[in-house]
Amino acid sequence: WLTYDEHVYDEYTPRWTPDWIVVAPTGFGQIMWRWMGEQDVLDVLDDVERHYHVDENQVVLGGLSNGGVGAYAIGTRHAWRFATVQAMAGAPSWLQYTGGGLREVTTNEVRRYSGLHLAENVVNTTFRYYHGREDGGPMRPSYVEAYTRALSRLEGVTAHETWFDAGHDILYRVHRHGRVYTSLADTHRDPRPREVRVMSGDYRAARQHWVSIERLEVFPELGRVRAVVGEDGNVTIESNGVTSLSLDIATMPAGETTR
Repeated sequence: WLTYDEHVYDEYTPRWTPDWIVVAPTGFGQIMWRWMGEQDVLDVLDDVERHYHVDENQVVLGGLSNGGVGAYAIGTRHAWRFATVQAMAGAPSWLQYTGGGLREVTTNEVRRYSGLHLAENVVNTTFRYYHGREDGGPMRPSYVEAYTRALSRLEGVTAHETWFDAGHDILYRVHRHGRVYTSLADTHRDPRPREVRVMSGDYRAARQHWVSIERLEVFPELGRVRAVVGEDGNVTIESNGVTSLSLDIATMPAGETTR
């Protein structure tokens, strides 16, 4: 950092180039990766998929530090769009920073962007998160430990956590000079899963795969839907805090045999 200004315009030659399309949206106007910040990421993704040859079942979302916060938030709110999410040195929820004492209206607002509270959405997504045990910054290791405990209480949701004996900047430890892309190539999104879960407190992120929340009982409190297509084609649906939902029959796994 002492010589940053001297080298800001230097030209660098990449030491490795992965066989992937890599884009880095900055999240216009982002605060907790809400609103424009979240939309910027989704717009960039749509733009790349529209103009390049992209396997929609191998899209990866990743971020470090503040970007890790975005990976937790966007990666759970829109989990169905990603084969893998990689949250690095981030915090699963901004609520963890506050230490409590918020007004209810503020808590409800922040909770719907909280990966900690939306973790159930990743039931069909490989969600990987990485952290340094010596991270002394605002992204405390205890926040990530709380996320692991939350995942352990969820049926069918697996924790993929990696800890380093390091501080905050763990980007190269995760990427390993590009070797991470080899492992990412082995993960694919299931576009038609038999079980779908949706946790949402707003209508900008109310869809996971073939299930969408159309109306919350009390906005912006979290509503939940769990839908399962059985081997016999019957669909079982559980919901809480939701008064209306819809199913996309065309993308359900059983097709016309579903009842």
